[in-house]
Amino acid sequence: MSIYIYIIYIYIYIYIYIYILEQVSQFTYLGCSITCQIFNDVEFKLAKFLQLIGTIKRTIFRKVRTETILKIYNTLVLPTFLYGSENWTLAALQRRRIEAAEMKLLRPLAGYTLYDHKTNDYKRRELRITGILDKRDEYRRNWLSHLQRMPQN
Repeated sequence: MSIYIYIIYIYIYIYIYIYILEQVSQFTYLGCSITCQIFNDVEFKLAKFLQLIGTIKRTIFRKVRTETILKIYNTLVLPTFLYGSENWTLAALQRRRIEAAEMKLLRPLAGYTLYDHKTNDYKRRELRITGILDKRDEYRRNWLSHLQRMPQN
């Protein structure tokens, strides 16, 4: 197998035998968006997260118990969103958007409206769940401890 790589200005040409690989600016691999832009993966995951929350609210929200919706949220929605989040560097705007997206499901699930002026932590304590950003921080700590256990070579 012969692979040749030529770099001309900003274009990279990769040849495998006589075929040139197509150059793209973005692609999805294992649910993560690989791109040259910094925030694209977080925004891609956030859009999918909001889609899943909307599906839950449209289909089963008033038909099943709160505990069942929380189990679906914790076993399906959160892992889908947090996959690959160990490497994210979040700006303050992104942290606020993620928390707002989380509250789109949790606020009505706890029985509150936006005008009830209950804090997000109060709603989470009432539902007995951990916040999505706290889970992300836990994922990062676990990843760091995994890296520290790895051999240095």
